[in-house]
Amino acid sequence: MQKMPPSFFAVTDKRDVAHDLFLLLLNLSQFSDRKLVIRVFTEAVGALWPALSLSYVAVTPPDIPTALNLDTVKNNYGAFMIEGEIDVLPPQEQKLLSNAVSLLALLLERLEQQQQLQNSKQMLENEVAVRTKELSIRNRELENEVVHRILVEETLQKSEKQLSFVLEGSQLGFWDWNLKTDEVRRNERWALMLGYTLDDIEFTTKQWSDFVHPDDIDHAWRAIRDNLEGRSALYRAEYRMRTKDGTYRWILDQAKVVERDAAGRPLRMSGTHTDITERKQAEARLRRKSAINKAQADIASALTRPESSIVSLSEVVHRCALKITESAYGLVSSIDPKTQGCVGSSRSGVRQTEMCLVGLDSRICFPKDPAVFAGFWGGLNRNQPFYTNSPDSYPASSGLPPGHIPIKRFMVVPAVYQGELLGEIALANSKRDYTEEDLAAVQVFANLFAVAVYRMRAIEELLKAKDSAEAASKAKSEFLANMSH
Repeated sequence: MQKMPPSFFAVTDKRDVAHDLFLLLLNLSQFSDRKLVIRVFTEAVGALWPALSLSYVAVTPPDIPTALNLDTVKNNYGAFMIEGEIDVLPPQEQKLLSNAVSLLALLLERLEQQQQLQNSKQMLENEVAVRTKELSIRNRELENEVVHRILVEETLQKSEKQLSFVLEGSQLGFWDWNLKTDEVRRNERWALMLGYTLDDIEFTTKQWSDFVHPDDIDHAWRAIRDNLEGRSALYRAEYRMRTKDGTYRWILDQAKVVERDAAGRPLRMSGTHTDITERKQAEARLRRKSAINKAQADIASALTRPESSIVSLSEVVHRCALKITESAYGLVSSIDPKTQGCVGSSRSGVRQTEMCLVGLDSRICFPKDPAVFAGFWGGLNRNQPFYTNSPDSYPASSGLPPGHIPIKRFMVVPAVYQGELLGEIALANSKRDYTEEDLAAVQVFANLFAVAVYRMRAIEELLKAKDSAEAASKAKSEFLANMSH
């Protein structure tokens, strides 16, 4: 069980309130038990200010005032209630107590979010395990099915009519390759999978290779040669094939050599096509969910590290956003509290194959001039995320620095906490079109980044309050020392 040192509750007439409270908060930030954090903090406040009573009430957000003040400080899961004669406290201690309670509320919210992330991760892992088992069973069924079809073909002694009847009923595309003539016979289902009729299809291997995705053709041919040359008992490959409308569908191709000559040279190879597009899409969705949850965990972990800064956290957010959206470039920035400009904290380097005349060492800053952000960053004026896959036709396709690399696709997601714009995540040139799913994932990253920026600024304010309290205490001591003389 986590315990606090007894020194936190030792109160003397000359106690240093700021120092005690600052050390308490530093220690509490390392705790993971919300109930223990609440109990220790409330007891400490009671010890430091006996006239006050602090309590934490778990209620729904609509029942709690939204203003942060000495009477009530809320987070998304509950509220701190302070009762007692607050007005008798010096203004400096009132501000110190208010900042401390606000920071503690943020700490409790962070602990709750960490628990929710852990629960979500566990649920996703369970879902992936179940789905993986189902897919494994289905794959084994498909493997058994193709072996069965090939055995049926051998047993029926090349009976085209009976074999065609069986295959058409199973919704499998069938192909039979004569290696001596290079002729490939296929059934109607083989063509229909790709949006064609059998009359549209040529009976050659070139017709097949023309349809296979360029990135997959070498892999498929290697697997075929392994079976032809006896290095594998069965040929099995998964690859994409182009359909009549230009899109691609995933195909499971399974076959074997069914006839060889006396010297063992292959004469005939037969196999089946199965459309596995839905299975591949489901796998991709699961991988994406897993990647998003891992990215959220990485960001949350970076947020909780004591040595974290806005720059170091922005680098983690930047890396996660690039990976999830498959973007070539990205920029994570925060709002300068003084100028209100959008200042880049982490950005991508420029590829050697692309020319960018913007200096790599220059400070990236998008000013709010005169009162709004211009061009692509106009969405920040409304705290609204957006993306475009056609920048040339987008109304706000302006505002890039001179010499900037060409923008092919673009996405901007503001980082907002409690209605305040604290930064943004900008991404560009994904190797595919951006989607609403991309926007939703990056929005989660932006929310975590906004919470982190808010927290770090609150800590800065607390440190300033501590310094002020220490200076006041020192001045008081010097005054009393002079008076004693």
